[in-house]
Amino acid sequence: MAEQVSGGYDMEDQKTRGRGRPPKFDTDTAKDLLIDSAVETLLDRGLTPGLTAINLDEAIDESGVPRGTAYKLWGDTELGPLQNFRHAVLLRLFTMSPETGISGEIHETVSNVLESHVVELMSDDPVVRAGATRRGIRSLADTVDAAISNNDLFHLYRSISSAAVAMGGLPPYLHEAMRDAERNILNQYASIAGEAFKAIGVELDPCYTIEHLTLLLTALNQGLTYRPQSDYGSTPIMRPTAADGSMQEWTPFAVGVEALLRQFLPEGLL
Repeated sequence: MAEQVSGGYDMEDQKTRGRGRPPKFDTDTAKDLLIDSAVETLLDRGLTPGLTAINLDEAIDESGVPRGTAYKLWGDTELGPLQNFRHAVLLRLFTMSPETGISGEIHETVSNVLESHVVELMSDDPVVRAGATRRGIRSLADTVDAAISNNDLFHLYRSISSAAVAMGGLPPYLHEAMRDAERNILNQYASIAGEAFKAIGVELDPCYTIEHLTLLLTALNQGLTYRPQSDYGSTPIMRPTAADGSMQEWTPFAVGVEALLRQFLPEGLL
């Protein structure tokens, strides 16, 4: 006869049921908890040590997923648990669309600029039109600069992408995910720029496409953003560009945007 305990439970039955219990977390939940913990840690600390900042043991401690469960989840290939986990975190970051909030702010600024300067932008007077275009460039560039500077996820995405490329040896699916993320970012910005040019009746020089312009603008911003050792990227440049001819502060990024647009837009527009 099976041993009975307080409450009428059968000890042998209890042991059997204990062995048959499901794990604390199902597979998908455990993976999500671990990856989310790693992303949060990266957002808090940054990526200064490179991809070694993606640490499975720390994610285990933060997420509460049992260590044995975590290592089983990521230990099914020759790469080993840590490398598999890093790849999973990279994939999550590449598919998180960090540009979505930024593109919303940019789109709103484009709409505001067009609404505020529509008369000047459509003017037949080249001086009036050039002045309004220049002020619109300044407003839009400042919005992009501020939005990216204040977006920790975007900084993390850029850093992790650079580190992944430098590390090399990524599996094909991660390379494709990274390319998809870049295409999504460029396509969103190209769409916004295309709408703005269409609204004011401007076409690019036929040598170029909107994708060429977007690629170079993104590279310019990225290059200036990652110059923390230098003050040049944040030092304003004073220019007499206000409607009344008074001086205005321009960021180096805004000046660079104007310089690029001089090449891409029809002659005489700026």
